[in-house]
Amino acid sequence: IRDLDADIRFELSSLTVDAKRGSILGATLGPTKLTIADLRAEPPVLTVEGSASGPVTEFLAFVAQTPIAAWTKHALDGVQATGDARLALRFDLPLGAADRTTVAGELALDNNGFTVAGVPPLTDVTGRILLSETGVSATDVAARAFGGPVKFSVGNADGGLRVTARGNADMQVVRAE
Repeated sequence: IRDLDADIRFELSSLTVDAKRGSILGATLGPTKLTIADLRAEPPVLTVEGSASGPVTEFLAFVAQTPIAAWTKHALDGVQATGDARLALRFDLPLGAADRTTVAGELALDNNGFTVAGVPPLTDVTGRILLSETGVSATDVAARAFGGPVKFSVGNADGGLRVTARGNADMQVVRAE
């Protein structure tokens, strides 16, 4: 985290960090609050609640460097993206017991582009993707592929991710692909 503007407060056995702004991997942090309600707890639990915005590529880089990559079975490895996104996130991290971390987040996309191996290039991607420690889900995400509109949903299934899509295609674009 760089350029952090925050107030740090210790009260009895608690720690609170109120961050007004900062940056992480090129994404801009919005108001974010970090707390450890009881530093004497075994284990103490770090709760982080806040928001960030910036290039989707920076969010993908963050995922690759965190346990989220394993939670999604590295489904985002190799994904290329364009455009910006907004993330609202809350997670509870028991210090020294990362396997008990809980996560609730929402990634908002607005006219992004994605290239994924084995999938036609997606443009004008707009929608919300929900994140948790158990996986990723989304419904009614809109995009364009093969020259036509498409709607898709994403969810966990059979130990991986299942994507269901429906739309129209321009046959000349399909032939060219």
